[in-house]
Amino acid sequence: MAAVASLVAGPECRTDMLLPAKIPAVLLSCLVASALLANAASVAPAAPRRRQYAPIFAPKYKPSEKYALKTLKGDFSWAAESPTLPVAAYRWRTFLARYAGPDRELEDGFDALRINVAKYELMRVYYLLGKAKEGDQLLEQLDPLKLRSEGASMGAVRGA
Repeated sequence: MAAVASLVAGPECRTDMLLPAKIPAVLLSCLVASALLANAASVAPAAPRRRQYAPIFAPKYKPSEKYALKTLKGDFSWAAESPTLPVAAYRWRTFLARYAGPDRELEDGFDALRINVAKYELMRVYYLLGKAKEGDQLLEQLDPLKLRSEGASMGAVRGA
């Protein structure tokens, strides 16, 4: 062993001196590696502003044909194809402002359904962007469990 050490390190280096000399280097390497791993583990996912948008309800109700913008079906498709969450929020808001008014005439029941789907998509986008207040306002407006309707109370639910 001593012969191998003298070939590698030279005649003035002893093997019993190699181990203590390497300890600080090994410790430093471990510290650097653990710091790099900790940093890699703490990297947050993509910021909501750059996060890609993928609708969950809209694809089922998106028209298969192409429609022009400024039409309900065309604007629905435009919003459903948004690339990012902020763009999706803008497009769904625009869609709803244009078509969800109380005096708006609709072609058929599918158009009414698309308007409700747009509200759910916008609500989801708000939650993904961290805008819980806006998402909650839409949830309250939609009231999917009909909790705000007449006769719905905790007493009715409990059977009291």
